[in-house]
Amino acid sequence: MMPLGTSGAGAAPPEAPGQLCEDGNYFVIEYRATYDGASGSQDGPYLRSVPTTGGCASSWAHGDGQLSTAGIVGQCREGIESRFGPYPIVVRFAETYVLQNRADCIAVMSDVAHGEINPGNAPLFPGGTR
Repeated sequence: MMPLGTSGAGAAPPEAPGQLCEDGNYFVIEYRATYDGASGSQDGPYLRSVPTTGGCASSWAHGDGQLSTAGIVGQCREGIESRFGPYPIVVRFAETYVLQNRADCIAVMSDVAHGEINPGNAPLFPGGTR
């Protein structure tokens, strides 16, 4: 699966990961839930918009289908702090988490992205498609 805005079928991806992010910072993330009670129905690849070009590019460069640390930091800074800040910020997944600072945000969102926190009814990756 290629990000939105890339060239058509059969085209080789650009050598520079940043070029994969030119039209909307889309990144294909592999999600595998590992929390107790995970059904597997949420597992699989998602097309995810990462809030920053640097976070998107570093996620592609990571090469393992996971958001990079820069991608998660961008998600906290641009996607959560700017919309719901200042700290403390309450986020509700299957359980409620109180984020006291950016480090808390990075830890929680990393666990969500890696399938370790049950997202409950919250969308796994807002703005993404599967």
